[in-house]
Amino acid sequence: MKKLFGYMLVLAALLLLSLFMGLLIFGRFETIEKKTFDALDVQMEVFEKDVSSHFDALAAAGIHLSKDLGILLDDYLTGENLTMADLTDDGKRISQVQSLMTDSLKQMLGQEDCSGIFVMLEATVNSSLPQADCSRTGLYLQVNGYEKESPQDRDILLYRGIADTGKTSGIMPHRKWRLEFRTDLFPSYDLLVSLADKPAHQAYLFTDLTLLPGTSDQVVLLALPVTGADGTFYGICGLELSSSYFMTFHAQPTKVDHLTCLLSPGDGSLLQGESALSCGASGGYYRSVYETLSAKSMSSGLSTFSGESSSYIGITRSIQLSPNSPACQLAVMIPESDFAKEARHSLAKNLSLILLLLFFTITSCYGFIRRFIGPVLRELEQVKKEFAQTQKQYETAQTEISRLAYSRKTEVDPDIYRQFVEAIATLTPTERRIFDYYVEGHTVKEILTIAGIKESTLRYHNQNIYSKLGVNSLKQLLRCAALMNQDKAAAEATPK
Repeated sequence: MKKLFGYMLVLAALLLLSLFMGLLIFGRFETIEKKTFDALDVQMEVFEKDVSSHFDALAAAGIHLSKDLGILLDDYLTGENLTMADLTDDGKRISQVQSLMTDSLKQMLGQEDCSGIFVMLEATVNSSLPQADCSRTGLYLQVNGYEKESPQDRDILLYRGIADTGKTSGIMPHRKWRLEFRTDLFPSYDLLVSLADKPAHQAYLFTDLTLLPGTSDQVVLLALPVTGADGTFYGICGLELSSSYFMTFHAQPTKVDHLTCLLSPGDGSLLQGESALSCGASGGYYRSVYETLSAKSMSSGLSTFSGESSSYIGITRSIQLSPNSPACQLAVMIPESDFAKEARHSLAKNLSLILLLLFFTITSCYGFIRRFIGPVLRELEQVKKEFAQTQKQYETAQTEISRLAYSRKTEVDPDIYRQFVEAIATLTPTERRIFDYYVEGHTVKEILTIAGIKESTLRYHNQNIYSKLGVNSLKQLLRCAALMNQDKAAAEATPK
């Protein structure tokens, strides 16, 4: 009997080893770190290609714009026998120049994937005003909302420039309209002036993410000098890419849950979330990053990105957007809590599979020696099978009960819900009132009447509210708000 038992053990070991090696060869026991890296690496390829092609297209459009404006200004100044300095304090001629530029700027804005377009000239309407030395005339057109599929159908607002000139072309003033630019508020202005003697393809740059004066809009500007045929510096032109437009335009098709993609300044050791453009999965949630994250490499090729209130797992890649801009970092990542959850799930599946292999091997061995131990062994094996089946059914029932009990509490992702609650405090008073109107059950038409605002203004506030709270639809907002109210009511009902 001992020899028989020894043969059984040897056979069981061989069978188990064969099955284990087969599964290992086919990648069934691939680590969660490698699976995550492979998924994010593919996503990085897509994201990098999207960003590179988009920014290259913006650069090409900006170079074309600079050359066209240089020719336009050369023709006008030569025809009028003027220099750029002669335009200062001459409102009539400045208006003529802006009229000449408006249609071409408007046309390009309708063709390019951007949120705004501008030209700032080396002249001012009134040199006697305070701070006139840093005041510059010009035009700045912005897209009003991105909901319409065709760029040509989008509404355009005048952020800077002569209002009457804009109205003539059907462009209404922005709610934060001003007549002229301020060079002291324009990012990298001195550097752009110093690049005026270089060819256009060597003189452009992308600015850091900056807040447009008087607004809550964060934008990156593609900017480059405008010069005449003889090298005379006429001013600066370029295109605007807002954080909202980037988020919408670069929403990623992916199967990765809660994917966050960043275009961040820095060298890779830090991800400056507050200064980064971000986007997520198309049609899904993603977690906006509003803090600096420290990177730490893992052995699997992944990195951890940790901040005071959040942490992620992902990968980075350096990218150079222009010859005059420092290198930036692309990052694709997921919340570390998602990674940990998936690791636990993968470990549980692998352990279950190993246990299943053990069960299969032992059962096979018992079948092989059953003829030697007769009805006693068969009876024992039958008892074992019945017990295993009962135990499995019990565990399945317990798992299902737990899942059903938990499902109602997890209709809203905990991480998204936590961000939602924390981000409410960041809403402006106007955004908070509109948020409250939605929570109170008012319709869009009712809110327009109550608040006394236009539909375009409401859309603008909606975009800001969705972006800050990390949701993509009114349905998601109301679901999170309902859960928040439910938690608040439960807390108030709890005896102190």
